[in-house]
Amino acid sequence: PWGTLIVPIEYTRIREFPLNSQDILTEKNGLFGVVTKEGKVIIPNEYYYIDSAGQDTFVAQNKNYKFGILDRENKIVVPFEFDKEKNLLIGDIKLENKNGLFFYNRNSKQLNKMDYDNINWLSSRDNNYFLVEKNGKFGVYDADLNKIIIPVIFDEISKELSENSSYIVEKNGRKGIYNRDKKILDVTNKDIKIVEIPFIIAIDENDKYSLLNRFNFHVFEEDAEYIHEKMLQKGPYTFYCIVKKDGKFGVEKINSKINAMSTEKTVNFDYDNITEFVEYKYTNKEKYYCDRYIIAVRNGKMGLINIETGEIKVDFIFDEMSHFHKNTFKVTQNGKTKIYTVKANKISKSAKVADGLKKTGKVLIFPIRVGFAVAAIPIAIPLVYVTIKQLELLLEL
Repeated sequence: PWGTLIVPIEYTRIREFPLNSQDILTEKNGLFGVVTKEGKVIIPNEYYYIDSAGQDTFVAQNKNYKFGILDRENKIVVPFEFDKEKNLLIGDIKLENKNGLFFYNRNSKQLNKMDYDNINWLSSRDNNYFLVEKNGKFGVYDADLNKIIIPVIFDEISKELSENSSYIVEKNGRKGIYNRDKKILDVTNKDIKIVEIPFIIAIDENDKYSLLNRFNFHVFEEDAEYIHEKMLQKGPYTFYCIVKKDGKFGVEKINSKINAMSTEKTVNFDYDNITEFVEYKYTNKEKYYCDRYIIAVRNGKMGLINIETGEIKVDFIFDEMSHFHKNTFKVTQNGKTKIYTVKANKISKSAKVADGLKKTGKVLIFPIRVGFAVAAIPIAIPLVYVTIKQLELLLEL
C-alpha cells in the first residue's frame, strides 16, 4: 500500500544533488556513495566527501584525503592527487595541490592548469565566466573558450550588468566598463552608478555626467553638470530625468525602448534647483489620471511645474515648498506656513490641521456649519475625529 522500495533502508542519510537530477547521495558508516533514482549503486560508500560536478561527474575525497573526479561508472576522470577542492556553485571545480591551481570544466570535462593565484565563479547569465586573480589584479576568464576575455589588469571587477555580460572595472581609482575583452567605457571615470533600470550614470574625470542605456550603451545625455539618480517613470519605457546644464536645472524625457530611443526636453533649463518629483494619481468619472510635477527654485522662490508640459502650475512666490499629501503642498510665505491645494488653486487658512493628519492619521476638529460648508478648526478638547478621506473632503482635495 506504500509503493515500491527503491533505495534500501540501510543508509544514515540520503539526499538529492542540486546539480544532478538523476542520482542520489547516500551516507553509510560515515562514508558517502551514489545511487541512481532507480536504486542502482554507481559509486560505493567509500569516500569521505562527494558532490556533483555537473550531470554525470562527481568530485570526491578518498580515504587518503585526496580529491579527484569520478564519472557515473565509478571511473576516475581526474586523479586523486589534489589537497584542496571548491565547487564553484554550478559544477565547475577548483582544485589545488603543490603544482598549483587547476580548473575542471563540467561541460568539456577537461582539467586545465591555471596560471593564476585564485579563481571564483562570477555571477553571469552565461554561467561560464569566472573572476581570476594574479598578483592582486583581476580579470575575467571564459571557461568554455578557455581564454581570458577581460585582461587581468584591474584593481577591482564588480557590479555585473547581467543584461549583456558587461562589468564595471576599476583601475588606479578610475572606473570603466568592459564586455568580452571589448572596452565600452574607458577607465577614466570617477564613478559609474547603476540607477533606474535600464540606465547607468557615468561621471568622468572632469565631473561631467553622462546617461547611458545599460543594455546597449546608447548615450542619452553627455557632458551635463549633473544628472539626478532618481527618475520618475511613466509606463515601461518613458522616464523623466533631472539634468543640470550651464548652471541651470531642467527636465528631459527619456524613451528607453530599444528601437526608438530618444531624448526630449520637457522643462526648460531655467531653474536654480529642482528639489522633488511629485506624482498625483486620481480618478474622475471612472477615468484614471496622473499628474506629474516638480518643485523647482527660481530667484530664491519655489514653485510647481508640470513635467510633461513644462507649464508653471504654481507661481514662484513661496520661500519654502514641499509635497504634503496627494495634490496638496506645504508652503511658507512671509514666515507663515500654509497648505496649498493645486486642484483648487488656493491656500487654506492654516497648516495645523494637515500637520496633525500627517503625524497621527487623524485629527480633532470642531464642526462649524456655514450654509452647506464645513470648516475644520483644531481645538484642544476631544470632540470629533476625522479620517484622511473625511479631511480630503473638508480641504477640497
